[in-house]
Amino acid sequence: MDKYIKINSVQGGDFTSSQNLVDFTVPSSMGVVNLRDSYVNLNVKVNVVESNTDAGVGVYCAGVQWKKGTNTNNPHFTNSAIVKNCNIKSALKGQIENIRRIDQLSQLLATYGRTLAEQQSYSYLNANQIVNPINKQHWTIYREINKTGSIVSRDLDICPVQISLADLFDFCKAGQEVDLSKMGDMRIHLELNIDKLEPVQRMTTVDELADEDLKNMQNVTAVGDANEVQSFCLYTNGLGLSPFYVGQKVKINATHTDGGASDIVDERRIITSITHDKDGSLAGKKGALLITFNSSWGNLVAGKEYSDVTLTPESFDVNSSTIEINMAEIVIKRVGNPIGVSQIAYDTFSTEQTNGNGLLSFQNQYQVEPDATNLLIMFPDDQTDIISHNLDIESFRLRINNEDATDREIRRYTPLYYDRLNMTMGSMGFRLKNLTENYGISNENNYQAVYNDSTSGTNTLLIANPLFQTQREKFVQVNIEATGQGVRKMTIFKQRPRVLEL
Repeated sequence: MDKYIKINSVQGGDFTSSQNLVDFTVPSSMGVVNLRDSYVNLNVKVNVVESNTDAGVGVYCAGVQWKKGTNTNNPHFTNSAIVKNCNIKSALKGQIENIRRIDQLSQLLATYGRTLAEQQSYSYLNANQIVNPINKQHWTIYREINKTGSIVSRDLDICPVQISLADLFDFCKAGQEVDLSKMGDMRIHLELNIDKLEPVQRMTTVDELADEDLKNMQNVTAVGDANEVQSFCLYTNGLGLSPFYVGQKVKINATHTDGGASDIVDERRIITSITHDKDGSLAGKKGALLITFNSSWGNLVAGKEYSDVTLTPESFDVNSSTIEINMAEIVIKRVGNPIGVSQIAYDTFSTEQTNGNGLLSFQNQYQVEPDATNLLIMFPDDQTDIISHNLDIESFRLRINNEDATDREIRRYTPLYYDRLNMTMGSMGFRLKNLTENYGISNENNYQAVYNDSTSGTNTLLIANPLFQTQREKFVQVNIEATGQGVRKMTIFKQRPRVLEL
């Protein structure tokens, strides 16, 4: 029977931008393990600092996003992009894989290798979410949200972000059975991109709600303390559209019959219970929400009322809030009934980082390993450093050992461009499933624009071409024509096949 075994990292304590190295040692006594189904857990907390402490401490829909520059959007990112560099080795087999800039590579492969449906299916695991395409909700995995009842929603102190080993190492992807008794102790080393992550708040503004009317409440006419409101919208098909939850801090605004000083302006209260009147037996309106607060926010005498009642989610101080990664562990799947594997065939990547120095007509020749079978050239943007984005590039052409790879220049986003991309992905063993050229924007509140950004940093550009294996090093000449700021940062990934004998 298969078992999952957790092993803590060699390093302890909080991981920070300056203490971002994580090592795991998997002992040979583990026997046969399935590395494809194994993963790393990073326990992530979003520590919130309140902007206003009136009426108590609320629960906020806080999440994590990738830092952006001044001219770009926050990119939606894969969990594996949290790892910048990684390597895996064993005591008896030595170095197995050592990949530099796995964040850029895994983000690129996920962009082209996952359909939109597959991307959305990862939502429950993603460290970073995009807006829901159906009901425009934008929740995160760092909070437990209760939309009805009186149990208070809570911040999660234990929120493991899973990073699959198969997304980091092709050896692990191919290693459904790895006999550690033949490989010796296995050591995995990761360098994290903690400095690229920052806290963010979701579900606060009217723009983030599916409809502006969701914040509107029925008029309040009950004499005495006002401590309950009834939603204007009727949720007859469930609470998928509801932006309210127990423990949420909101700002209440209302117009009193007498107006002036009697009006309610930004009274802050915390929601203590929400009742969904499914059949209309409580409020007389089927589907209405009855929302109760921790204290009264107004008072009415006979003949008076509050109209134009609205609830707006309160914001926290994002700039003072922090992300805490206080634990790292690896979860290894131990195989109970192995069938026996004598060798593992996999692919790894060598990486070369260079710079075009802003040249408009870039020419350079690179030495490529004899066994390299595929070539990927990325252009990491200056803002986020994980998206291959440079729309100043107009065309390119490759020569391999003084032989043209194509009979003409390849202009970006033309049929020949996609032909080479599809050919290379197929040669790498991947299926080209997505041509949106975009993994998504996490700070976009309208789903129709999530994958539609072509100018501000999240649209992908890639030079891809298969290579033939040679007995000696081969030479790849790269010619790129550009405008504007020209060719800037470049990362070259060369795929190299490997076979490990057990």
